[in-house]
Amino acid sequence: MNGRGGKSTSSGRETETRLRLDSATDRTVGIKEGKAHRLHGARIATPKSRGFFVSMFTGIIQQQGVIKKKTAAYLQIEAAARLVEQLSLGESIAVDGVCLTVSKIPTPTTFTADVMSETARRTTLGNLRVGGCVNLELPMKADGRFGGHMVQGHIDGTATLRSIRHSGNSHIFSFDTDESLLAYMVEKGSVAINGISLTVISVSGGGFSVGIIPHTKKRTTLARAEVGGVVNVEVDMVAKYIYKFSRASIKNRYEK
Repeated sequence: MNGRGGKSTSSGRETETRLRLDSATDRTVGIKEGKAHRLHGARIATPKSRGFFVSMFTGIIQQQGVIKKKTAAYLQIEAAARLVEQLSLGESIAVDGVCLTVSKIPTPTTFTADVMSETARRTTLGNLRVGGCVNLELPMKADGRFGGHMVQGHIDGTATLRSIRHSGNSHIFSFDTDESLLAYMVEKGSVAINGISLTVISVSGGGFSVGIIPHTKKRTTLARAEVGGVVNVEVDMVAKYIYKFSRASIKNRYEK
């Protein structure tokens, strides 16, 4: 994942603060200062010095994209020009909640993102079809605000939509998923579904439910969700750390 902070212009070149997740090592690195150049119409970030920053998404979907081409190695996605113009080669974007690296920007309204076979297998990306829609989110800027919750773009598993029911002006979506994911969910807690930051309403019986307000349903792929459909799930990263530390603490207490 990558994020961008402040930007200044000097001699026709931009100097930016960037955040980056190295997809090969799964390690977060930061570029404190760098120059943005243009090559064949695409922006490329060239680092001068590095440091550590926290980079993430927030689960607030900015646009939807359409799959124009799909291979075993990449996805080509069409999106609004105002989103594509903010991309740079080597930077990241969340596609249905999966953090991917932008490898090409062939036109002002299309970009290509690389997909590892392991990623396609463990997420819904492997089931995407040409013409299908996906949720898109750019990384959070270093000086941005949290509109949703901390989302890394690292999918923990998938869930199957069990039911959809009306509740006032909104909808309740109920999902079935693995017990290992439910361990990190609590009522009123957060979860990301296909990259969308949502609030957990209940956790029980091998599944969980979330509430979908009209605005979220209209602006995301949930508008076309059908019972039996599979979605990407990323549990709350804070919950994962608390769960791990608490189990380690209990284990150490009883081993003494």
